[in-house]
Amino acid sequence: MHARAFFTALACLFLVVAVAELSPGGAATAPPTGTAESPQSQGSSRSPAPPQTPAQVAAPVLATPRTPTYLPELQVPPLPAGAPSPVPTGRAISLPEAIAIALANQPQLALAAYSSDAARERVRETASGLYPTLSISAQHTRTGPSQGGGTAAVGSQFTTGGYTTNFSARELIWDFGKTPATVGQARNLAEAARQALAQTRQDTINQVKQSYYALLQSHELLGVQQQTVNDQQAHLELTQGRFEAGVAPRSDVATAEAAVADAVLNLATAQNAAAAARINLNIALGIDVRTPTLVEQTEEAGPSVVDPAALVEQAFSNRPAVGQSRADVAAADNALRVTRANNLPGFFLNGNYGLAGSTFPPERASWAYGVSMTWPLVDVGLTKGRIREAEANLLAAQAQLRQTEQTVSSQVIQAYLNVQTARQKVAAAEAEVASAEESLRLHTGRYEAGVAAYIEVTDAETAALTARTNLVNARFGLSTSLAALESALGVVEGG
Repeated sequence: MHARAFFTALACLFLVVAVAELSPGGAATAPPTGTAESPQSQGSSRSPAPPQTPAQVAAPVLATPRTPTYLPELQVPPLPAGAPSPVPTGRAISLPEAIAIALANQPQLALAAYSSDAARERVRETASGLYPTLSISAQHTRTGPSQGGGTAAVGSQFTTGGYTTNFSARELIWDFGKTPATVGQARNLAEAARQALAQTRQDTINQVKQSYYALLQSHELLGVQQQTVNDQQAHLELTQGRFEAGVAPRSDVATAEAAVADAVLNLATAQNAAAAARINLNIALGIDVRTPTLVEQTEEAGPSVVDPAALVEQAFSNRPAVGQSRADVAAADNALRVTRANNLPGFFLNGNYGLAGSTFPPERASWAYGVSMTWPLVDVGLTKGRIREAEANLLAAQAQLRQTEQTVSSQVIQAYLNVQTARQKVAAAEAEVASAEESLRLHTGRYEAGVAAYIEVTDAETAALTARTNLVNARFGLSTSLAALESALGVVEGG
């Protein structure tokens, strides 16, 4: 029992000595690396170095930077020399300028415009069936002698020939509405294409706004991360000074250095996000992604008048997507009328005037006019199958209209709710930032006075970073929510 008590006491003694050596007030065990030279090596003309504190002797001082740490800006491949760019160089563009650039350069908008033009010309094609058609044909023939015997003398020519010219005209009298329904269907499809163009235009404007605000948001977050690097660097210098003064443990310096490294890493991530946001904006603008586009600081005003009770009805009246679906229903209805008239007769007025003779111009004239009828009596179920197909297409178009109206309703209501939530988030984030910055100031002061642990400073810095980030996200979340509400309501913008 005496031996066990002796060894237990010896172990406790070693533990106490080890703890004393690691603490700021503990005994020195080794000289620090990189400290000042001894008085003997400096020469007799210099005064002796001041005595070192126990904390300085305890361990080597880590090398730390004394200036804010920044990363170089990420380099995006530049535009080729002499390449044209619709974005002005050397200055930032405003949001209206960005919208104008997108409307002039976005390929999706150009594709929708070409489709609308083609649909409009198809109306002209089908409408030609309502008007008379005029055609002309001319022919010249020569007939040679027979090659099979006969009494013809050698060298003689038993040839005959002649000239004919015919003018024909045809006018639709009545086909039970088939041709007018075909024209109506083409007009409905042209209207659907025009509405699709308008919807693509609104989608383009909304995409530009979202990308524009995303780039501004990334720049703001980049500034937050740069401020965090500055703050962490200041905290590192503070802990370094307190460690050198012997009033803080070396672990505070290590924690501060780790915080600086983490802040620099977050700064690199923010730089990458800003570069990616610029690329996304260039894509929305329809220009070369390598363009060094700069943007002005702005906020979304949103719709001038928002009546919650009439939001959905306003969207139904203004949204091109709803107009496109309604035009598709009308086109399907006209297509059904066309197929039902396919097995009905058509009556036409025909006229013909001809010239014939053996010389040119022909001297014999003839003319004729009358009424003709065409009626497909038997088509072995072709018309019946087309009618059922057209009926199914009409039902599908009607279902698509209902689905579009539901989608538009949900988008409008969700966008309106998002705007209200975003405004609440901005107010809460502003209060959070004020509280977090005041907490950081108090905890930093307490640490400088030696009445608080450094972990309190790091926690306060983390809370401040979170609060600043939340405020940036909330502000630009409000702008993007307002832009989304404007797009959901179908508000026309951009000229």
